Formats: sequence, structure tokens, C-alpha cells
Amino acid sequence: MRTKTLSILSICAAVIVFATGAKAVEPSPQYLHGSWTMDDAKNCGLPEFEHITFRDDGTMEATKHGNVTMLGFWLSTADIVRVHFIASPARLDEGLNEFLDYYDYFLVTMLVFDLEPDSFRAVGTIGDQLRKVTMFRCN
Repeated sequence: MRTKTLSILSICAAVIVFATGAKAVEPSPQYLHGSWTMDDAKNCGLPEFEHITFRDDGTMEATKHGNVTMLGFWLSTADIVRVHFIASPARLDEGLNEFLDYYDYFLVTMLVFDLEPDSFRAVGTIGDQLRKVTMFRCN
């Protein structure tokens, strides 16, 4: 009886430890806070790749080659992230380089999934475009 009780308690303790360690990452504002890059974590220290910073106050900015490429506001609810920003249309399509000095408003709505502590994947809309991206935390 004593051995059986100890076995049951050991199994319960193992389940509790495993369940605590396996807790899913939540797409909260605290999770998104910081600097992120796309496609590969190796891009974090490279200025030729875009870096997007989500701040606690709901503002965000993206930089590339040390220059700001977009500024805006973001909001996270459940697994949806909405970003309202201004940027040059050339930022979204290199075929529009003649509009580099023109800025417009854009709305991005992303469904985030496969959250890890330092990465996530998302599918989102920008205007009439549908895009898929993998983001990696830089800090």
C-alpha cells in the first residue's frame, strides 16, 4: 500500500512539473514588447534587414540601414495583432521606388501562431495582400 501511494504521488508530481513546463506562450503585449526581425534570427544584428520594435506604450517602429521605415501603433488581443502605421508604399513593394518620399496609412491584421519564447509565425493582410512571416526576437 505504501509503495502504491508513493508511486501515485510521484506520478502526480511528474504530471504537475511537466504541465507547468509545457505552458503555452501567450501572444500578450508583454510577449511582443521588444525588437524583432523577419525570416531568420541571424538577421538581428544586421542593419540591412528590417527590425521592428514593439513598445509597451503601444507604439512601434521599423528600421532598416539605421533609417526608420515605418511608424505606428499596435494592439494585441488574443491571437490577433493589429498594426496601424505610416510608411512609404515602396516599403511594401520595391516596384514603387518612385514613391519613396510619399507616405501613406496602412493597416496590418495578423493572426499569430506557433509561438515560442523568441519566435512566432503569422499570417496577415496588408491592404489586399496576404502575407506569411516568421518573426524572431532580437533582444
